[in-house]
Amino acid sequence: MAQISKQEADQPRSRNHTPSSIDAAFEMTRNYSSSASVSAIFSGIDVQQYAKDEAAFGRIDIDERGMTAGMRLHVLQQARAAFNEWRVARAPFDQVIAPDLSKIESVDRLATEIAELRRKCEQEEIDLESTLEASTEYSQVKIRYDNAESRFKQKFAENDQRVPMLWGCRLSYVVALAFTGIAEWFINYDVFLRFLQVPAWAAATAIILGVLLAFAAHGHGTLLKQWAFRFSRARTPAQRFTDWRLFALSTLGLLIVLAAAGGSRYAAVMRVLGNAPAVTLLGTEAQIDINPVRDVLISLLGNVGAWIVGVFWAYIGHDPDPEYMEAGYEREKATKVYNRFRKRLDSEKEAVRARYARDITKKETAAQSFVRDFERPHNLLVQVREHENAVIADLQAALSATLHRYHDALVQLAVQQPDKIGFFRGSNGERIAPYEFKNMTFTLDTEFVRGLT
Repeated sequence: MAQISKQEADQPRSRNHTPSSIDAAFEMTRNYSSSASVSAIFSGIDVQQYAKDEAAFGRIDIDERGMTAGMRLHVLQQARAAFNEWRVARAPFDQVIAPDLSKIESVDRLATEIAELRRKCEQEEIDLESTLEASTEYSQVKIRYDNAESRFKQKFAENDQRVPMLWGCRLSYVVALAFTGIAEWFINYDVFLRFLQVPAWAAATAIILGVLLAFAAHGHGTLLKQWAFRFSRARTPAQRFTDWRLFALSTLGLLIVLAAAGGSRYAAVMRVLGNAPAVTLLGTEAQIDINPVRDVLISLLGNVGAWIVGVFWAYIGHDPDPEYMEAGYEREKATKVYNRFRKRLDSEKEAVRARYARDITKKETAAQSFVRDFERPHNLLVQVREHENAVIADLQAALSATLHRYHDALVQLAVQQPDKIGFFRGSNGERIAPYEFKNMTFTLDTEFVRGLT
């Protein structure tokens, strides 16, 4: 802070004296001691005497703030005098800063405008959120998401916070089983073609058996992985019966595949043996070593191998707890739908933020320009305003204490002379009892004190 001359600092504060610099005016204003001034003024108020003078009239009127006419006349008048002293102390600073006050206050106005823009931006985002939540479709999606999330968290805790296996719910799992069925198709197609002699029939039969094998592998692998859960005594007989039915259908499908493949191969081998010539190049006594049963059983190993591969896919693709797996998959589906709605909302919010950010940046740039040019006067003005807030706080505290003393004095007089003193409240003059007046409080907010003239 720039040094001021001793003459300026020693000169008395008055309305007619204007310091030569803003720093000198600031020093004169800062030297005002509100606590000392307010204490000196309010200590001279004889509330007991003023209360007796007012009570002597017999009628005591009370306004909407809980003050009597005597309080307004004697106490508020002293508060006005104290606040006027501060105005006199501040007057030199106001005179020096007056020519540039509008530009200096532009910094505060811009700060207020920036805060208002930010508030409007937040409000628009809230409105967008409210509009989305008002949508029936979104409400249903949100309820589904919340329920799925709640159920998953419960199962997550029950399963010792391990990650569930969800591959059995993925498209890639279906593709893996489909390849198992395709492998089965390649294994059986040639045999069915030789047996049925019609390519279309052979292809259709091979496809059907491929689907049956994939289904059987899925059922057996799933039940094998989840056997402890599905067939535990904790489940009802009806629930266990459903799983036994899946096991029976899977087993039936596997038996049909093996029987159809084995029977076709056996029939094809027997047809080859029946069509073999009696005399060969080796002579009539030469024998061809063909055992149909052995050859069919060996060839069925390919079908069994395809089934085992499918069982393996199903086993590794499922979680031991089917309810946990179901909860995890439902959570994934609900989250995808929910995020689709949220993504649209987030995009709209980003557009709102970008629009307001452009205006805020312009005002921030303007504020920085004003700060560079009037930073010193602005900082001093802020300190003067803070000093004024302290003056008002001291004045408010002293005013409240004095009014309460005045109030207590009136109550004491009313108790001593109940027949001679009456309290009347409001514009209609409603009479109240002394104890009601005793329980009344004063309304002394900061704006009321600041408005004292």
